[in-house]
Amino acid sequence: MAGSLRGPAAVSPTEPPDLLGSWSAESRTHHHQGIHLNQIAEEFESLALPHLGAVARFALSLTRDQADADDLVQDAFLRARQSWHTFDKVGDARKWLFAICRNSFLSGLR
Repeated sequence: MAGSLRGPAAVSPTEPPDLLGSWSAESRTHHHQGIHLNQIAEEFESLALPHLGAVARFALSLTRDQADADDLVQDAFLRARQSWHTFDKVGDARKWLFAICRNSFLSGLR
């Protein structure tokens, strides 16, 4: 479906998926609350995606199952992208992503 966000089937700790590439150019250029969506996407790509491998390894240490870890990473990064506007860009993105991953894991245990 054109313009939709398609998540990866599996997350490789060494190859980050293209989480934003499947958005249409039109949807990436609309404005959202005065902030250009393309700017948000670029910030997320530059500050969050470099930690994908570390988060994937952390998820695997929590789940001890590759398929569950892949699902957990996908859920954590989707939650992070949805909450990106709340992240203090001066803060530590790695710690923030690990906390989201841990909280997603704990939510799944309930």
